[in-house]
Amino acid sequence: MKKELSLVCLLTFSNMSFANEFHRLRDSFGDWNVRHVYNDKTLHHRFSDAKTKIVLSGNGSFPFQINRDFSGKFSFIFKYAVGRWQDISLVDGWLTKAIFNIDGKIFEFHSTNKVLHSFSGEVDADFLLSVAQASSIKITLFVDEKKVADGVISADGSFAALNWLRAL
Repeated sequence: MKKELSLVCLLTFSNMSFANEFHRLRDSFGDWNVRHVYNDKTLHHRFSDAKTKIVLSGNGSFPFQINRDFSGKFSFIFKYAVGRWQDISLVDGWLTKAIFNIDGKIFEFHSTNKVLHSFSGEVDADFLLSVAQASSIKITLFVDEKKVADGVISADGSFAALNWLRAL
């Protein structure tokens, strides 16, 4: 009986693909979740991201993430769309600017592409270090030059998440 059970366990684990092993490269740090994604066949790194939420002062929220691509470049992205958050006033126009106030340090990003309900920007080491060391991360969103929303991003776990993302 023990031999049969051992054989079943051996066959079960030998049929697991390497991709399942990399599924374990997910972790949570405070309000941040990190994952590393690899190509199933070659096991080469595809991308990594650290995710949390932007909580709007108008009683809504939507996902915010910092990405690391296969070449090592970092960027942020957030998607604002119906169904992802409750305050639909932003849907009336394209977001054109986002200003991050990280413990009094200002980072301003302008929309470079017109992807529906998506805003992204490339970030540098100064931005990443500021997020990692932050006690307060505020964001102000604009359509053209009109302020449309204020929000906050949790700093709880940001240092550990960005460290695990290999951003520091």
